[in-house]
Amino acid sequence: MFTEYNGIQNEANNFSTSQNKTIVNLKITPGVNFTNFSMERSMNQVGKIEFDNKTSFRIGVELEVLLPFNNNKWSVFIDPNYSNYKSEGVKLTNKWTADISYFEIPIGVRHYMYLNKNSKIFIDAMYSIALSTGKSSVKTYYNNLSIKDPDFEISNISYLSIGSGFSYKRYSVEARYNVNRNILNYVFNKGNYSNFSIIAGYKIF
Repeated sequence: MFTEYNGIQNEANNFSTSQNKTIVNLKITPGVNFTNFSMERSMNQVGKIEFDNKTSFRIGVELEVLLPFNNNKWSVFIDPNYSNYKSEGVKLTNKWTADISYFEIPIGVRHYMYLNKNSKIFIDAMYSIALSTGKSSVKTYYNNLSIKDPDFEISNISYLSIGSGFSYKRYSVEARYNVNRNILNYVFNKGNYSNFSIIAGYKIF
């Protein structure tokens, strides 16, 4: 009886130890962004320009470190990714085009809730640094002619995001909301940019 009890206790201790050690995961994280963009010009009659909502792809790689306490229910992660948004708007017969590309670096914390050995749900929050890439800009063409204002350059920004998802073995899926942010660094011009992402994940190791 003592031997059986001692064996069960050792097994439990071993399981607890295995669940409370630092674990590193690397995942590829492709996904889809649903993006909304509008521009406000406060010093002339143009006012607010609404651009079309667009669906675009993103690709990223996530490095996650499961922390060695509370049965590895907490982790920190970094998820660098690239995305691009292209759209058009029309105001007062003038054509506006937006071509916005970002290399984003979200850094966050995640909390897991285990359903069973292989399945768990999670919530996370992150702070992101977004770097404008390529020739990202907003342009306008008067009456669809080649006469236009100088291009409005897209600025580097930072913002907050929240998400929740489900993980099963090596696979995961997450819904993430990226808050509205101003991506134009001009006194009298504001670019309102926000998106909602569905992100798939596959753990390489």
